[in-house]
Amino acid sequence: MPLNRRELLGLFRDPSVLTRKRQADAAATICDIGIDPARCLAWQETMCLICLEACAEGAIRFQGLRDPQVVNGACTLCGDCVPVCPATAFTVTRESGRKTSNAEGSRA
Repeated sequence: MPLNRRELLGLFRDPSVLTRKRQADAAATICDIGIDPARCLAWQETMCLICLEACAEGAIRFQGLRDPQVVNGACTLCGDCVPVCPATAFTVTRESGRKTSNAEGSRA
């Protein structure tokens, strides 16, 4: 994967930029993290921002205080959001197409 100019200059300031970008690129082909609205407390109109606070990449976006969505382009699949969800609302879809939830103890 070639580096663009911004990434190359960013390496001098923060070497982890390249690692996060490559991790996100690789993760996009391996699996996907989603939120099950039927389980999610925020989708059920209960204030819950735990996944938002756990996501260091800012890959979880809310509409106001409700209806969180995972922004796939920003998600690095670190899995920090999965174990903190009190409602086990996160699903991880691996390349094989098998869905798991954090209730099964999966971590992306």
